Amino acid sequence: MRLRESKNLKYDKRPHIEDNHDSFDPKFCILKECIRTDNKLTLYYKNGSVADIKARNTEGEKELSLIEAQMEDSIGKSYEEILDIEF
Repeated sequence: MRLRESKNLKYDKRPHIEDNHDSFDPKFCILKECIRTDNKLTLYYKNGSVADIKARNTEGEKELSLIEAQMEDSIGKSYEEILDIEF
């Protein structure tokens, strides 16, 4: 299953706004860092954007743990590539 297909997870992306220019373009969102806190993963991108992956239920918490295990290998991948991660 892919992250974007999961009904047990919620993925929220907050674009970085700088000088009234929205730099959200997914091809420029390259993962820099990932931090786990309780029932969510926070992803930090090189362009300043931030995304949260949150568990909606206990099944989502299990999926979140599987995704977290793959995040180290995802550093340097784009926003779209991360949504297509198989777990």
